Amino acid sequence: MKSINLIKSMIATGVLLVLIIVNAGAQWLPQKTGLPDGIEGIYNFSVVDATTIWAIPFSFSGCHKLVKSVDGGKTWKVITVTGGEGLAFADIHALDENNVWVAMWPSGISSNSAIFHSSDGGETWVQQETAFFNTSGYVAFIHFFNEKEGITVGDPNGGQFEMYFTRNGGEKWQAVSIKNIPMPNIGEAAVAGNFEVSGNTIWFGTTKGRVFRSTNHGVNWTASEPLWNGAVSCAFQDEMTGLAVSNGNSDLKPSLMQTFDGGLTWTPMDSAPPISGFIEFVPGSKDSYVIAGTGKNGTDKGSAYTIDGGKTWVLVDDMEHFSSVFISPQQGYIGSDNTVLFKWVGPVLEEETDAEKVKKVIN
Repeated sequence: MKSINLIKSMIATGVLLVLIIVNAGAQWLPQKTGLPDGIEGIYNFSVVDATTIWAIPFSFSGCHKLVKSVDGGKTWKVITVTGGEGLAFADIHALDENNVWVAMWPSGISSNSAIFHSSDGGETWVQQETAFFNTSGYVAFIHFFNEKEGITVGDPNGGQFEMYFTRNGGEKWQAVSIKNIPMPNIGEAAVAGNFEVSGNTIWFGTTKGRVFRSTNHGVNWTASEPLWNGAVSCAFQDEMTGLAVSNGNSDLKPSLMQTFDGGLTWTPMDSAPPISGFIEFVPGSKDSYVIAGTGKNGTDKGSAYTIDGGKTWVLVDDMEHFSSVFISPQQGYIGSDNTVLFKWVGPVLEEETDAEKVKKVIN
């Protein structure tokens, strides 16, 4: 439930759905999704490849409709998760155009979190009932490493994070042994949709500034010391190197840390991004990251990027965003308020090589 409250604290209303440009060379192009009015915004994404993208909305009152594009974001199809009435989306994971899982939490008439799977592109859905059987549990995210092995994580329940893993595509989910999970701190919860995967390693940030890590697909977990007194979002460019950004720390100032040992230890960076929020690595780049969010209580909203591993940042806009996803340095998407999402039409998010710099000088 605390992860829901964190999202509530990050949302404000009244944002005009227009293309706002702070940096003239960096832009987001709005795209209509066809989702119904009344949702708070496009919340999270799952990218299969350059053409197939899935996206979910967030709604306090519950919404069981999502969208999918199979043409690189040119058009979007609205899909209804049958059986998801009275639930709201927490996360989504798609393996391909057809196989997709959604994690949903209680909203409205329902009192249970639930995992649903579709094997036909969203035409039909089956609830995988062996996950989140506790009626007071709130799911935070879901991820599949391949078509068989997956992990789903929820808020602490009964004094321990609620986690399940599967080795058969979700036909059966098994609870992760509490012996393999660090105890939560007081008031600590996972942040919905806020996790990172590289190879066999998965990380997630908590509302109390810790980064949890598993190197065996979610069976065993470790936790870092608190990085901040507040929520943390992390992103990794490989299994060793990553960045963490404060997402609502107590002094309201964005802060940045880096790791070179897979998240075991973190070191503060001298530079700080212009906003706080959810950070994502840009695949195909060397050192590029994007931050999207509203900041704590909407005080430092917008999006920003770095192409040098966090040393310098470019502020893109000051709209209220949820999260972003990039497929390559050229192609990316970001969620925002209401039923519109945005596609990246700005510069390539990759630092020039020495050879490219020399070529420009010669020309």
